[in-house]
Amino acid sequence: MVAAPNEACGAHRGDYLGGMFGAPISEYMTRALVTIGPTATLEHARELIERTHISALPVMDTRGRAMGVVSRSDLLRVGRIETNAGRRPALRVPDEQVDSAMGTGMVTATPDTSVAEAARLMLDRHIHRVFVEDERHLVGVFSTRDVMRAVVDARIEAPLSSVMSSPVITVDAASPIRDAIDLLGRAGVSGLAVLERGTPVGTFTQEDALAARLHRREDPVAQVMGYWFVVLPVSTAVHQAAARAVALKVRHILVTDDGSLGSTIPPEHRGDTEPAIRPPGGVGGQGSPGSTGHPDRLCDTEPKIPPRGGLVGVVTGLDLAGAALLA
Repeated sequence: MVAAPNEACGAHRGDYLGGMFGAPISEYMTRALVTIGPTATLEHARELIERTHISALPVMDTRGRAMGVVSRSDLLRVGRIETNAGRRPALRVPDEQVDSAMGTGMVTATPDTSVAEAARLMLDRHIHRVFVEDERHLVGVFSTRDVMRAVVDARIEAPLSSVMSSPVITVDAASPIRDAIDLLGRAGVSGLAVLERGTPVGTFTQEDALAARLHRREDPVAQVMGYWFVVLPVSTAVHQAAARAVALKVRHILVTDDGSLGSTIPPEHRGDTEPAIRPPGGVGGQGSPGSTGHPDRLCDTEPKIPPRGGLVGVVTGLDLAGAALLA
């Protein structure tokens, strides 16, 4: 149960209660699906994922019904590394069918499921999409990006400080990959902010760690880090941050305590790539009560005053989607 809001945030409450978040996901879901068959090769799945910049493909049988999902992580799990003199290492997947590596735990919802209900499902399962089925036929996919579109429509005025995860665990861009992977494990987080001379230049997530199998462990993190992020001030309204994330199709918002802002997203990566799945806490650490991006804390009883010193938090698609739970 969501606690009653205090007077300080009452002005924001009317902006995001009910309305957009009670709407069915059919109003926001993506209907154009990229799918694959169970007898297709894993190499074909790899090519599709790389070409379309999405992270998971629904696996469909001959009757058009979903059997499971094959993801980039599945391919990294079953693949092997090939190295040739003078060339970068490359991922080679087995000469096998998709059904040999796909996962069968597809999470689905119906078209009339509300935005808030789907957001709760994603947060509870720590996933970034639910597939939409109507009478056992797959008709769309509803992702955190689609939830963010509802957040934009609802014009949530609460600041990013109310949804961000903090503190942020960082690593230097020149650090060896092995150190970043070790830090991921020791810190108990799913991602790190990558800094160069104190400035955010990228992110290093669990997915990046999997992809780092293609590199030597002594190579710098900069060679494998992700570039899908924007930098925004802590006072930015949630709906403005969501609009920017949707427009740029980024994975993370790095939050600063000053007026700096910017973005970094290579043109070749401006596709529909979804963020990596991660547990609560986002790229930052688990934090402490009153400092993490928990959706029920949009109207916390104590204001969050971030410390000075630059990077103070991180917001992911799931953090922004959590706003829908106040509906």
